[in-house]
Amino acid sequence: MHFILSNWSETVVCKRRRSLFCALLLFLFGSIAEAQYTLTTSTTSGQITITGYTDNPVALVIPDTLNGLPVTSIGAGAFSSCPTLTTVSIGNNVTSIGDSAFIGSSLTSLTLGNNVASIGDSAFEACGMSSVIFPASLTSIANDAFNSCFFLHYVIFMGTTAPSFGSGGSGVFYNTASDFTEYYFSGATGFTQAVDAGVYSPVTVWLISNGLSYNTDVQSIPNGDGVSLLMAYALNLDPTQNQSALMPKPIFSGNQMRLTFYAGSVGITYSVEASADLQTWSTSGVTMTGPDGNGQETASLPISGTKQFMRLKVVH
Repeated sequence: MHFILSNWSETVVCKRRRSLFCALLLFLFGSIAEAQYTLTTSTTSGQITITGYTDNPVALVIPDTLNGLPVTSIGAGAFSSCPTLTTVSIGNNVTSIGDSAFIGSSLTSLTLGNNVASIGDSAFEACGMSSVIFPASLTSIANDAFNSCFFLHYVIFMGTTAPSFGSGGSGVFYNTASDFTEYYFSGATGFTQAVDAGVYSPVTVWLISNGLSYNTDVQSIPNGDGVSLLMAYALNLDPTQNQSALMPKPIFSGNQMRLTFYAGSVGITYSVEASADLQTWSTSGVTMTGPDGNGQETASLPISGTKQFMRLKVVH
């Protein structure tokens, strides 16, 4: 029994011969966690603005609701006194992030919700994230919002229209990494300093996020490990590392040959086929479990004959 990666970078072949939130501390927002927030509630709209936190969190998921009401704003300076905060994921009900909301936090990871429209003055000033993806809903970023984010290498704008970028002052992205780049996708308007990354694709975002050019050939193998960028993306692997040892391998259980692989990458179609001669391939006899909660899927093939092959195909 051994494992073969074929010359076709989108295919993994497995062969048999008879004789292949987590170090992060994530908070659950039940009644105990809700009590750790300080907040205000609009008497007219019933919407919540988070104004602070009573502890020193390491990682936070800003919830969509608190006490049954929508969380729509993060107030000015809300988390400026949380020096231990490294990871923040902002809920999809939040539309505005106030001035200095996270200034000086030790943030290394920031995920913005799909409805954030405005980011205030110095909101993330002096934070340590390396990248930010701005949702299509974004309409304005105030002065110094990402000033002195020395490790910020790139940002990606998902919208079709550029947001307004402050006015005067030192700008939005002052004192960022030396290779800092702004990206947008073809068809968007109003961008003057950003790079057009071509037609939107999740793979393009993935390439940029891994320090690769947005137009890198996904069939290429830059690090020479035998795993194409397309296969690395499909299998949720790090393309900057040697991943050959992490490719899916067959496991034999009873009278079944099984192959388990990650099947959760956006825009990828996964299929597993079987063959007895490496020439004629078919899905006949192959049973698929469907992805589990972690995106893992298993293909099973009954053992028969003197030779058997399975191959994983990914199509983008």
